[in-house]
Amino acid sequence: MARKPMRQPDRETLLRKVAYHEAGHAVLCLFFGGLNQFDIVTIVPRRRSAGSVELLPGPTPIILNPAILGIDPSEQKRQRLLVLLAGVEAERLVDPALSEGCGGGSDFKKAVRLASKIYPADFDGDLLRFLESLQAETGEHVQRLRVPIARLAKELLEKKTVTYAQAKALMGSEAPHGS
Repeated sequence: MARKPMRQPDRETLLRKVAYHEAGHAVLCLFFGGLNQFDIVTIVPRRRSAGSVELLPGPTPIILNPAILGIDPSEQKRQRLLVLLAGVEAERLVDPALSEGCGGGSDFKKAVRLASKIYPADFDGDLLRFLESLQAETGEHVQRLRVPIARLAKELLEKKTVTYAQAKALMGSEAPHGS
């Protein structure tokens, strides 16, 4: 039996998903604060991505040893994994039936690579179970932060690119932990 081709979302629906995806990454970066900072978040396609949260070249400090600042390196890495998984979880605010999302495949691959380096012995070697527990935790954060995620997604749809300072201002009462 022939399979029916999947219907491609219209451009407006796709842009909305991308905006929520990138807003999810950015809001979790802001929520955790500390070294989880970025310069811009954008839905302007670059290279092979539909949008991004990125560091721009320039004066952004690179801290090689976060422990110097009193930041637990393993906690920072765990937060980085949560931020990576936040894109697809934020897209689920728009489409609860979503399985992979706009950039979810590449985000999940990055999370697997990072998690295998950070936690090779955790969960008795069951990396998938570990990532599923992180994904559940990420979903809880995204649900709790859905209002600032929606605010930032709306701003991205209007302006296409938002700076760190603008995104931080949109957080409202959900003040970042590290700021």
